[in-house]
Amino acid sequence: MATYSLGREQLLWIAAETTFATIPGTTSADSFVAADAVRVMEFDANAEIDRMVRDDKDNSRTAQDQIEKRTSGEWSAKGYLFGAGAASTAPDFDVIFANAFGLGAAATGSYQYTLVTDPTSSFAAIAGNATNHNHSKIALGCIVEELTIQGAGGDLVTWDAKGPCANVIDAGRCTLNTTSLSAGDTTATVTDGSGVQPGTVLYVGTEQVYVSAVSGNALTLTRGWGASTAASIASSSVFQPWEPTSQTLSSALPLAMTGSATIAGTNVTIKSWKFSLKNSRDFINDHWGSTVADGYVNAKKREVTLELTARLERDNLIYIVGAGYHNEAHAVVITCGGTSGNKYTLTVQGEMKSKPKITYPERDMVDVTLSYTGIYATDNGECSLSQV
Repeated sequence: MATYSLGREQLLWIAAETTFATIPGTTSADSFVAADAVRVMEFDANAEIDRMVRDDKDNSRTAQDQIEKRTSGEWSAKGYLFGAGAASTAPDFDVIFANAFGLGAAATGSYQYTLVTDPTSSFAAIAGNATNHNHSKIALGCIVEELTIQGAGGDLVTWDAKGPCANVIDAGRCTLNTTSLSAGDTTATVTDGSGVQPGTVLYVGTEQVYVSAVSGNALTLTRGWGASTAASIASSSVFQPWEPTSQTLSSALPLAMTGSATIAGTNVTIKSWKFSLKNSRDFINDHWGSTVADGYVNAKKREVTLELTARLERDNLIYIVGAGYHNEAHAVVITCGGTSGNKYTLTVQGEMKSKPKITYPERDMVDVTLSYTGIYATDNGECSLSQV
């Protein structure tokens, strides 16, 4: 299946799953709503189906399927870093960041993302079209394998996230045949069911329907899905891919890099920086005959890295570089933004993993690139991100 990218008319909603790889919305309490909207520059989702080729077919050189393996996929998103407008309110991208770190929660005067041991959450995404509603894509069982946040010079601070997902479902339009449906009917025959996959959510009028199975042009439906109510459907009605009817998004402006930070308690001027959190997660998906993965495991150590280019003055040089050469663990704190509710502090606790090169004779100011790896004496203390 082709990659699906957001354009100027595409919309995106992301919501935490209550059941792994199951689209939210089976009840009115957990269905997608306008507040699940996410403002991003790009969103891609792509699915693949592994197939095993038979070697036991005699007198034939034709490759024949033996059995399908589960469907898998990859998703990615990119956006600007901006706040919610209020320090203790979750930003639009909360579900993604909370999944990456493990926990996102309001605190007194802030909203904080912190690491946790072996998180178990996943999320679903719906990407739709604002104009014609011809096509939508649903990514299920999504987890964040890597989150990157970076800034340079006076440019806007951006984030990139990506990871595996258990399934990607494409939804297209279809038309009911000449037979109408009552509110209790759960099977619909359409003129062309080739553009509809099991797991698709469609709508007609004010009703949402969940497509649990497709056989040719016959669709098996769960009626009155989400917060909607089952109603009669006239013949020749058009089923369209469903998505929330609106988006609620923050009005805060994207943040520009401020150019300052503290390293081991010493103020320095930074020219660029890049933070990366890699979670090293694996899907439990090595069996055949299953539609999607059963879940995922946190099988390896996470990796936290920070690379920054700093302008070090003569008086600061010995403290910063000296700490690196002596393998001292210390905190690096980067601040972006200046207004409460649209300001972030990123803290990395770690050690230098590469020693900066200094040109001699020593100058009054020098630009050096410092690389840190997150190391902390207790579990889950390597990094944190706070909206303040």
